[in-house]
Amino acid sequence: MKKLILTMTPIVLLAMILSLGITSCKKGWWGTDEGNGNGSGGGSNVSIVAKGTVVYQGCGLSIYGKNLWIKLDDGTLLQPCAQSFQTLCPIILHEGDRVDLKYSKYTGNTQSFEIYCKIANFRFTRATIDFINVLNDNNCKIIDFPANYDNLNTANTNIMRAKIEGSKLTLNIGFGGCSNNAKQRFKLVAKPTVDSDMMTYEVKLTDEKEELCQAYFTDDICFDISPMKHLIDGKVRIRIVGFDKEFIF
Repeated sequence: MKKLILTMTPIVLLAMILSLGITSCKKGWWGTDEGNGNGSGGGSNVSIVAKGTVVYQGCGLSIYGKNLWIKLDDGTLLQPCAQSFQTLCPIILHEGDRVDLKYSKYTGNTQSFEIYCKIANFRFTRATIDFINVLNDNNCKIIDFPANYDNLNTANTNIMRAKIEGSKLTLNIGFGGCSNNAKQRFKLVAKPTVDSDMMTYEVKLTDEKEELCQAYFTDDICFDISPMKHLIDGKVRIRIVGFDKEFIF
């Protein structure tokens, strides 16, 4: 055996090490490759191109750690068990990230679930990730974390509705001005606040181009809040100045 190892080329040895390092979902305690009966431990290796959102599943490991899985836009739930040699460059994913990816069904051994996951008996697909990329929505402005947050005036707007989808915060606002140009005018800024149970951000709209006209408009404006998750590992609370509902992201 020692002689065999010594005769291997460095490239072969490196490939063996990498193949051990990029596989996450090992064989489970039930002793089969079928997981809880609903997984896809085997099957075709045809690659599928899709878009989805990173979700915290609560059980079942993945190559991205912390039980982060991917829910595709068609509802398919992926447990990322391995990555191909095309995706050896590391990528950090956070809950709520929007991604596009290419994947195939994972054909290796499987990782055991916690008992409550087995009882839940939900459907999922174990996947090998051939390509993955975090999406930035070009229609959304990026949230900012200015050092002079406290010196910035809150925009004179009426926030009527707010919702979070993936890593996108959409505000429906009413505002006065000369034209319906919410995306060009308003900026979302944030600062961390003291809260013992969870990382918390106070956020507010600021007006970058105040207009003197008295016409009244309503518009939807969206912001990419994924940088909040890039600063901390875990959930964060969002409090919007002028809006009475808190969000957990």
